[in-house]
Amino acid sequence: MLEFIIMLAIMVVIAVVTGAVTVKCRGKSAQFDERQLIARGKALGAGFYTLMLSLVCYIFYSKLVENPVLDASIGIGLCIIIGVAVFAVIGVAKDAFVGFTENASSRKVLFGILGGINLAMGVWAVLNGRLLEEGRLSVAVLNLAIGVVGAAVCIGLVIRGSAQKKQSAIEEADDE
Repeated sequence: MLEFIIMLAIMVVIAVVTGAVTVKCRGKSAQFDERQLIARGKALGAGFYTLMLSLVCYIFYSKLVENPVLDASIGIGLCIIIGVAVFAVIGVAKDAFVGFTENASSRKVLFGILGGINLAMGVWAVLNGRLLEEGRLSVAVLNLAIGVVGAAVCIGLVIRGSAQKKQSAIEEADDE
C-alpha cells in the first residue's frame, strides 16, 4: 500500500511539473508553415497506421499464445507508445514537431523530465525484481518504454536544434 501511495505521489508531481512547464513555456499557440503541416500530417498518418498494425499484431499474439506474457492493458499501452514514438520521431526528423513560434527548449525540458522520470521508475522496478509479476510483464514495462521514447525525442530535439544553429551560423557567414 505504501508503494502505491508513493507511485501516486510521483504521478501527481509529474502532472504538476508537466503542467507548469507547458503553461510557462507555451507562450503563443503553435504555428506551423505549410511544409511543417504536410510533414506533421504524414507523421500523424504513419503513427496512426503503426498503431493499428501493432494493435492487430498484439491481437493475433494474444489469441495465438496460450499464456501471453503481455496483459491486455500492457499490450495496448505498448502499442500506443509505439504509435506515438513513430509520430514523434518522424516529426522531429522532418522539423515538424515544434512550431516556429514555440520555444523548442521547453519541449526539450518537458521530454527530458518525463523521459527521465519514467526511465528511473522503470529501472527502479527492474532493479527491485518487479518487471515480471506472476509470469507476466508488469506496468514497469510501460515506464521503461515511455522513458526510452521521451529520451529519444529529447535527444532528437537537441540534435535537430544544434544542426539548425550550425546551419544558421553558416548562412550568416555566407551573407557577410
